[in-house]
Amino acid sequence: IECNPMSIMWVILLSTQLIVFTYVLYRIKPSFSNILGRIKEIFAFNKEFGFKIYVGNLFSTAVSALLPLLIGFVSENNSEVGFYALALSFAHIISFCPIVIATSHYKKFAEYDKIPNKIMLATIGITMFALLCLCILIGPFITIFYSEEFQPVIQLSYITGIGATLYGLSDFFSRYFMAKGNGDFLRNSSFLVGFCT
Repeated sequence: IECNPMSIMWVILLSTQLIVFTYVLYRIKPSFSNILGRIKEIFAFNKEFGFKIYVGNLFSTAVSALLPLLIGFVSENNSEVGFYALALSFAHIISFCPIVIATSHYKKFAEYDKIPNKIMLATIGITMFALLCLCILIGPFITIFYSEEFQPVIQLSYITGIGATLYGLSDFFSRYFMAKGNGDFLRNSSFLVGFCT
C-alpha cells in the first residue's frame, strides 16, 4: 500500500499530541464535577479581561504581518523582503530573553506591588548582552555562511535587534500587568507595539 507522506506526518503529529494529552490528564487527574460553573467563570473572565487582550493582539499581529508587504511595495524588488525576514529571524531570538524571565516569574508577579529591582536589572542586563552578542557575531556569521549579496542583512540585523530588544522588554512588562489582571493596559500597549512596528 502506497502511503502519502503528508498523511504519515499528520498521523505522527496527532498521535504524539494524543499521547501527551492523555499522559497530562492521567498525571493531574482533573475533576469535572463543577465543569458548568467553571465554564461560566471562564466566559465572564474572558468578557472582562480576555477580549481586550485579543483586540490588542489582533491589531499588533495584523500590523506585523503587513510590514513585509509594505517593504515589498516600496522596494525595487522583493529581495529586501527576504533580507528583512532573515534579519528578523536572527534578531527575534533576543526577545525571548525577557519573555522567558517574565514567564518564570509570572506566578510571583501577581503578588508583587511592583517589579523587584533585582529582576528588572537582570532582565535588562541579559537582554542587552544578547543584543551585544548579535551586533558582534552577525557580521562574521553572514560573511562566512552567506554570499556577498546578503551583506545588507548585517545592517538590518542591528535595527531589527534594537526592535526585538524593545519588543521583548515591553512583553516583559505586559506579562506583569497580565498577572495583575490589567486588561486595559495590555490592549493599549498592544496598540502601541503595532504602531511602533
